Amino acid sequence: MKKCLAIAFAFILALSLIPAQEGQAKLKDGKYKVNYTVMNAQGTSASYGNDYFVKPAIVTVKNGKMTARITIKKSNWIKKFSATTGGNKVVSRNKKKNTRVVQFKVKSLSAKKMTKVKTRVEIPSQNYYHSYTMKLKFGTAKKVK
Repeated sequence: MKKCLAIAFAFILALSLIPAQEGQAKLKDGKYKVNYTVMNAQGTSASYGNDYFVKPAIVTVKNGKMTARITIKKSNWIKKFSATTGGNKVVSRNKKKNTRVVQFKVKSLSAKKMTKVKTRVEIPSQNYYHSYTMKLKFGTAKKVK
């Protein structure tokens, strides 16, 4: 019995010494396609706004730092898109398709450390003017060739 307890204790000790993984291994420099879901402010379920974003995102890693580019549909409705991680800028606009591509810094692709985003939606024809906080839950990164 003592031998079984000693083995169980050694196994538990060994498991506790293994470092916890943060989602994905650190990505090498390059471009990646990364699926994502726009989550509600609590990060517990998909936001109603999830359908207004084109998937996947393009994540670029340079010198270990990540930036993401995502395309926003209904660009004329989504007046503000600002990731709290910084580096926010509009990269391009397509007025005909009513889209725009935004870029921002990403600290982690881990589902445990979602990227918080503040948005402003304005639809004058429906008298709809609201601000929202959402979180981006990134999935697996696939290197772009």
